[in-house]
Amino acid sequence: MRSLLTSLFTITLSLSLATGCKSKPQTQDDQSLITETSTTSNSTDKAEAKIYTEKALQAAEEGNWRSATSYYTAATKNDPDNWKLYLDLAIAQSKVPDFQAAITSIRLAMEKGGERDWLTWYNLGNVYQNRGMYHESIDAYRVALGLTSSTNLDILVNISSGYVFLGKYEEAQETISHILTIEPQELRALHNAALIPHLKTDYEEALIAYDAVLAIDPNFAQSLFNKAHVLSSLKRYSEASRYYELYIQADPDGPYVNRARTRAEEYKKQ
Repeated sequence: MRSLLTSLFTITLSLSLATGCKSKPQTQDDQSLITETSTTSNSTDKAEAKIYTEKALQAAEEGNWRSATSYYTAATKNDPDNWKLYLDLAIAQSKVPDFQAAITSIRLAMEKGGERDWLTWYNLGNVYQNRGMYHESIDAYRVALGLTSSTNLDILVNISSGYVFLGKYEEAQETISHILTIEPQELRALHNAALIPHLKTDYEEALIAYDAVLAIDPNFAQSLFNKAHVLSSLKRYSEASRYYELYIQADPDGPYVNRARTRAEEYKKQ
């Protein structure tokens, strides 16, 4: 059975996210994680749960997260002991967003048997991070890290993001350095590294750092967007306008397209 859990929602920072995070699949494990774990539901109920789950996945693919939430809720009622359904429900609820409901669903997933699975804690960390509860998110990610490989890049990147949000730049840099010993060209880590001088308004150093990301991937959208912001802060408006346009080309459906388009037009007049 397919699952939302096949797309791991990994948080990577963008400067425009001052109080929240963008949850977007960055690294995907092509695996089916929902299994038939119920021992009390009969086969008819499980069949109904499967039907509701497929409807939920279709709604999620269409971006209709409220409908996905309703279908997953129905699925859990038909297969109440399947903890992975509660976790998928939590992911959908976090996209609505309804963070309190998502946390409740994750707690239920834990009670039903998901407490020893790293994905449960990983997604709890994502919910906390999106809600701006960065200390709690780091704690949850560290539990997830203890339940899986200590080199899990998705978790490590999110821990570094939490530290950047908290302004704990030394801890963030230490985590980023560890990531780069595992994967020297991990773009999300390099992007977070660039955010440190950026947020400290050391714009020249930030430019160098963003250029290091873009040298590996010229279409890494978040770094394009943030480089544009750095250039505008340096009053290099024509260059800023060009990078906002490059961001739009790289991520035409991205969350900051309207903002980028407005700024690109504004800076052309400077």
